[in-house]
Amino acid sequence: MQSIFVVDLLHEIELGVWKALLIHLLRILESVDENLHHELDARFRKVPTFGRDTIRCFTRNTSELKKMAAHNYEDILQCIIPVFDGLLSDKPPNSLNTRILRLLFHLAHWHSLAKLRLHSSISLDKLDQQTTILGNCLRDFRTNICPLFSTRELRREAAARERRTPKQATGKEKKKDLSSTQPAKQTSSLESMPLSTDQAAERAAGVMELDTATWSANPPLPSEVPSTPRTSEQEAVKTIAEKPRTSRKDKAFNLSTYKTHALGDYMSTIRALGTMDSYSTETGELEHRVPKSNYKRTSKKSYQHQLAQIEWCQSRLEQIRPTHKPTDASPLLADPAAADLGVRYHISISEHMKTDICTFLQGNAGDPAIVRHLLQRIKLKLKIRNDTPIPVDPRSPNGETMFFKGDALYQHNDVLNPRTDHRDIMLL
Repeated sequence: MQSIFVVDLLHEIELGVWKALLIHLLRILESVDENLHHELDARFRKVPTFGRDTIRCFTRNTSELKKMAAHNYEDILQCIIPVFDGLLSDKPPNSLNTRILRLLFHLAHWHSLAKLRLHSSISLDKLDQQTTILGNCLRDFRTNICPLFSTRELRREAAARERRTPKQATGKEKKKDLSSTQPAKQTSSLESMPLSTDQAAERAAGVMELDTATWSANPPLPSEVPSTPRTSEQEAVKTIAEKPRTSRKDKAFNLSTYKTHALGDYMSTIRALGTMDSYSTETGELEHRVPKSNYKRTSKKSYQHQLAQIEWCQSRLEQIRPTHKPTDASPLLADPAAADLGVRYHISISEHMKTDICTFLQGNAGDPAIVRHLLQRIKLKLKIRNDTPIPVDPRSPNGETMFFKGDALYQHNDVLNPRTDHRDIMLL
């Protein structure tokens, strides 16, 4: 029966163990100094992006953990070590900074091993070893480090608990009312008989006399006298004045959870079922992006039918695409040597993208980069390739004239996006 259930890295680790550890680290920083949260956010803002979606841009207030998805927590885990370094004291005998950084390193190392898409017996043995080390670090953090700090709920946690309390109370009252409801008291046959007009008038007069006598004998208290209805502004002022201040409760780091216990099942599951990308819930979670991106293309009114039409068009285009021959690829991409990352530079063999030298020189007349930079680099490259002198035009008085085949320069294009953090380049 237990073999039916597999491990879930996204919900058990990234949104489970790591999220709980990060929240408690934020509690520790707040217990030391509330300004450490601002320092943490400032350091995260300085972290550049990496790749297309490997490390995304961090928000301005990462410590508040607002609108965080699993990939955001994964990015924080990959960058937390240099960001957290130095925020806590590293004085002996506790050496808090070193011990917490060691915990973060082993958690990040374990996460990287568990998420590998190709495993061997060596990597699985390493994962088993890191699981043992990570468990020891977590127990040391819970037993020896956490008691040194008086940690309380974060403000966001206290506010969330306060929002949940009225809803829970309302639900309990409804259940109590339903359970305590009894059938209505049955009236006697005389009471249920219809009254004539004269009898009803006599009964009403008797009730009014009784109420008047009761009022005279026992006058009500001032708080029991009905008052005039309050305006909305008065109600708002009273609500703000009577609203109690949110009290933050003490909070300890909880290690006795199923998600923490499941850390030991990852190695055996990978040995039995293969790498985790085959059965990870991340695949299904990422599918949520498809309808969300298509929703932007709708009119936001009766969008269900429009989403269905968009999906039908996309599936139809996927069916049509194989029947059409792809256009010729770019000559720059067709050259296999251009994809070799070990080559420092590459001169394309294609002659499709060329620029006439005369047109190029006329358009850049007076540009010192032509003589001081471009020409000098060409001469330097020719000297490096062979020791023969550079062929020059004998009609040139200073020998600065060179011959180019076909009077053309061949282009090699590279795409640079100026809107990203990787827009800075260096030309040598």
